[in-house]
Amino acid sequence: MLLHVQSVHHPIEWHAVPFGTAAARCRAIIVRMGMSTHVVGFRPPDEKWRKMKAVWDACKAAETDPPVEVEDFFGGDEPDEAGVEVRLDPLLLDDNKAKLGVVVDWEDDMREGLEVDLEKLRANFPSVTKLRFYNSY
Repeated sequence: MLLHVQSVHHPIEWHAVPFGTAAARCRAIIVRMGMSTHVVGFRPPDEKWRKMKAVWDACKAAETDPPVEVEDFFGGDEPDEAGVEVRLDPLLLDDNKAKLGVVVDWEDDMREGLEVDLEKLRANFPSVTKLRFYNSY
């Protein structure tokens, strides 16, 4: 297992060091867990979403697992009241949609993040009405 560590003496430098080594235990480093930022879009719940949600709720009330089709529709997660999730993050899309450039990595000298091209979003995902940005650890 590797830890990503930042030197106190050189705060811009990060190093991957084996867990349990002297470098990982040294007081001159700060250990931080990795974090990634993502963005997803949502389109409003439609009739199919409402039907799938009804099946989900009935299964949960009966204390049984929903059918695979229903779980897949919601991505294995609880249904989100925001609606149907539309993946926009280039890391989560197949190659064809990732090339659309709706969401791209962005950085300058001291910052990094994601940039959403609203014109490409409207052109390629016209039903998306909400964006959610989240960090994953």
